Amino acid sequence: MRIFRRKNKEAATGKTPRWQFSVGIYMAVWSLCVLWFWFGMGGGGWIIAYTILSFGVILPVTTSVISFRLEWKQNLGVWRWVSMGFFSVMYVAALWATFVLSTSLGVANIASPSLHTFLPGLCLSAVGIALGWLVRNKKLNPNAPAIGLFFLLAVCYMRLKTINGSFFRPVIILDIPAAISLLILGLWALFRKNKKAGQNGK
Repeated sequence: MRIFRRKNKEAATGKTPRWQFSVGIYMAVWSLCVLWFWFGMGGGGWIIAYTILSFGVILPVTTSVISFRLEWKQNLGVWRWVSMGFFSVMYVAALWATFVLSTSLGVANIASPSLHTFLPGLCLSAVGIALGWLVRNKKLNPNAPAIGLFFLLAVCYMRLKTINGSFFRPVIILDIPAAISLLILGLWALFRKNKKAGQNGK
């Protein structure tokens, strides 16, 4: 299969296979979300904010982006289905490692996830893989998924900010990640601009 041929070629050159790098990023984000639950517990509606950010923003966005990158960098073939199953199971595993485990230990009293909780990871991964396939086959501009993701995050941010009050009120748990994201986006755009300028100068 193509993914194994690519893996053997990269192993021969001493490079880390691209799929391992992508999965490693996802597992790092997944682990941070779980650790945040256990080490960041607090009162005042913290659990609601954690649920919205971790299971409504961070994990879904990471799932879509990593799935997109997996298919964009290589032709996954039948491994597309394995990837979708993996992200579906890992989304539910995050729920079990946080809410279900805390309920079992008596730390919290939260209902166990049902079978429909497998759908978010599955559907988001399918969308990411579909976009990756379209970009890799030159049927979609590579900037389109990034622009769409930016607007989606912007809409989520504004919606969350206005749930219980004015948009201009400070909400640290939302404002800090948004500011960091904008900073990273600006640095990335500046880097791309300088890189293109350097290539045109040559």
